[in-house]
Amino acid sequence: MGDSQSSNVVFLLGAGASIAAGVPDTLGFAREFQESVRSRASAAGPAGGPDPDVAPSDAEHLDYVFETLKPHARERRVDIELLLEVLTRLADWDADTALAFCSDRELGRPGLRESAGRLARLLRDFIKSKAFVDPSRVQHLAPLAQYVTHHGRLDIATLNYDTAIEEFSAAHGIELHDGFRPEWSQDSIGKAAQGIRLMKLHGSVTWYQTPEGRYRKESINVPQSRVRIVQGGESESLMLFPVRKWAYSEPMVGLLFEFKRVLEAESTRVLVVAGYSFRDDHVKVAIRDAVRNNRRLEIVLLDPDAFGIKRRLLAPCGQDSWPEAMEPRILCLPYRFERLLPELKHRLLRSLLSGLDADEQERRHLAERGTKNSPESAMAHFADCQHVSRFESYMASCEPVRTAELTLREISVRLGQAICSDPTMALASQAQIIQVLRNRLVDHLYCDVRVGDRVVRANSEWRTGSQSHGGNGAAQLIEGLAERVQPYVRAALGNPAWGDLLVERLRAVSTYLREVHRLTGDLVECAARLGVDESVKAEAQRLVAQVAHQKIGRSLVGPSEPVTAAMTTCLRDRVSEILEVLAPPSSI
Repeated sequence: MGDSQSSNVVFLLGAGASIAAGVPDTLGFAREFQESVRSRASAAGPAGGPDPDVAPSDAEHLDYVFETLKPHARERRVDIELLLEVLTRLADWDADTALAFCSDRELGRPGLRESAGRLARLLRDFIKSKAFVDPSRVQHLAPLAQYVTHHGRLDIATLNYDTAIEEFSAAHGIELHDGFRPEWSQDSIGKAAQGIRLMKLHGSVTWYQTPEGRYRKESINVPQSRVRIVQGGESESLMLFPVRKWAYSEPMVGLLFEFKRVLEAESTRVLVVAGYSFRDDHVKVAIRDAVRNNRRLEIVLLDPDAFGIKRRLLAPCGQDSWPEAMEPRILCLPYRFERLLPELKHRLLRSLLSGLDADEQERRHLAERGTKNSPESAMAHFADCQHVSRFESYMASCEPVRTAELTLREISVRLGQAICSDPTMALASQAQIIQVLRNRLVDHLYCDVRVGDRVVRANSEWRTGSQSHGGNGAAQLIEGLAERVQPYVRAALGNPAWGDLLVERLRAVSTYLREVHRLTGDLVECAARLGVDESVKAEAQRLVAQVAHQKIGRSLVGPSEPVTAAMTTCLRDRVSEILEVLAPPSSI
């Protein structure tokens, strides 16, 4: 997204976006809390002992809750939201109206209800204690400052309670508007034209509700959920935990409305969702409404499990479902937020917006003239940002000219899938990348042998359609692809090893083509200059021997077709050998 772009990008941050700031994700929170309770319970004694807030049996009860919940948890892993919801319901067991339909109103484990009450309180305090971010842990957010510099304002919505964005804005001297001055005032965020507008949809560790029903912001780091603030009395933290998500207070209602209004604005083109799995129906519904009302809105899912999140996002929500045309407007980037953020603005979002603009021009051209324009521009941009669905749509609807750049982008468009956390998708995409390499790279390599009065020349080429790219040209393009995919491999968590191998093999092919091109440029003179890698040296020596034999047996005129065919086969075989190690077991 260049400086001239007026398009607005909105961020929605979930728990996964705060991991680099030292805040656990939902699974990490649950694990750390379990370890904390075990440690405190082992030191606890009877009332008045070392830790009066924890009973010795609390750790046993918590382990029991974990084991009971695992069969009902996604991938048998209990996260903080599920744990807190269950503990709260167990603590209020007698008040659950569903018990009116049960013949046995007792819990199956003695002392569980009392223990659940203590554990629920401890967990809320534990969450708050982890939500204050050390200012030294927000360096990874530095690329966000570019959006404010170039566009004057950046809109960020978050489901997190932590102070990562507040610390980031303070570190960079960026004005922050979250609706508090220090009391809640929705106008203060709705009318803000500069800096960061921060919409904390589930509240904040620094927000409190006073006994008089007022809402205040106090930047005090205390672990308890209830504190006494100056002129506010004993106030309660304004954080909407899972079981209270529909018990909305005024700030959250106002911020959700503001978030929806921003998404539906005509200037908003992209919603970047990072580290969020869409468990909250009210947030999901707000985004679905925005998608319907803003037909130019695209959604980018930035998370190691991006493809799984997409499936959950598109699943029906009650009677509400996504528009059928929504699927192509979702771009999945299966990477960790903090690792890909440096590449996001000037590489991925720029390519996405350029591709969307080219796509609109293509559609206008078709509507006005009834014929298709050249699709290569849009396809190249969508490949560069790894937008698989839009790229495949163009591939299915037209037969583009197979330029060298487009051929290589065919490989990069599937890279995200090939190194994602979904094993089935990763293996299938790896096989597709290998097939593209064979069909579009190996099968288009040639050696052009020409015999003159004094010298014999052989030039390694890569031909696509009517275009011919010399050995160095092909090497440069392949090397460029390796450089292009390197940032994504570094940012991957699913299967970066295969991505590293792909980059290594592409660079090996590039090196090989460069050396063959150099050594076969003048076969008469190159025999004395074979001080290179042994495999390349042996290859060039074979080529020299083939041409030398042909030179002796024939007059020095015209191209030699048998030698050309033999050298081409030799060249392709060697490149195939270099790439062969890429094949995953299931695709052989």
